[in-house]
Amino acid sequence: MGLKRAGGLLLAVLLAGTLWLAATAAPERPPAPGAETTNWLAAHSLAIDHDELFVDGDAVRFRAAFAESPRGVRTDPHGGRLEAPYLATRLWSGSILLAGERGPFLLNALALVLAAAAASRALRTPLGAAAAVWVALLLFGSVAFTAVFRWQSEVLVFAAVVLAGALVWGREAPASVDRGADQIYGGDVEKRAALWVWPLAGLLVGAAAVRHPAYALIAIPMLFDLPPTGKRGSRVWAGALFAVSLLLPIGFVVAAQGAPWEAPVA
Repeated sequence: MGLKRAGGLLLAVLLAGTLWLAATAAPERPPAPGAETTNWLAAHSLAIDHDELFVDGDAVRFRAAFAESPRGVRTDPHGGRLEAPYLATRLWSGSILLAGERGPFLLNALALVLAAAAASRALRTPLGAAAAVWVALLLFGSVAFTAVFRWQSEVLVFAAVVLAGALVWGREAPASVDRGADQIYGGDVEKRAALWVWPLAGLLVGAAAVRHPAYALIAIPMLFDLPPTGKRGSRVWAGALFAVSLLLPIGFVVAAQGAPWEAPVA
């Protein structure tokens, strides 16, 4: 078995194990006091009560699930709204409606799977057959994968950033062998991301920036990879689509609840 197949198999086994734990053990773990408890309450409140207000019914629901009272709950002092990540709460709430208590953890696990697959493909050119092995080591040789089992949005943000990076930078390199004389110059031209990639990458970066504005900094190196200057029309369109798409999630959240960065960051 070659390194490429062995690495792919290793990564697949680790991801499958993560999915299994997310569907079985993770829902039984009580969320930690503070941000995790707040996120649990907000997701269930939105899914069941269709709001994000902390009332007695939410505390009763928490005690019924974990036989203890919620601690460290973070709420807006003016309106009693639970201070949970806006976009992540909506994703978790929808997954609760679809798959019950295991839904949010399966969502987190699927985000990790997508990030791992995108990273393996994007790193195939610089790392060759060892790409999947390195991705497995980086994800599972650290505490990164444990975010799947927590009521925190880090794994969703991580997946959004990795997917955006893979879209912009994860192209196959031009072939360097078996080229004819007429391909010597044309074959070495660096491939650029297609026009449709830019609005999707912008949405992903914008969604990550809703969690913390520092994530918007990843847009700066991405702008250097816009289509070549010779294709001015494509360059302008790609840059405009990227910028507008990046601002859309931020503008949506600001319009819906105000500045998203006022809540404490977990």
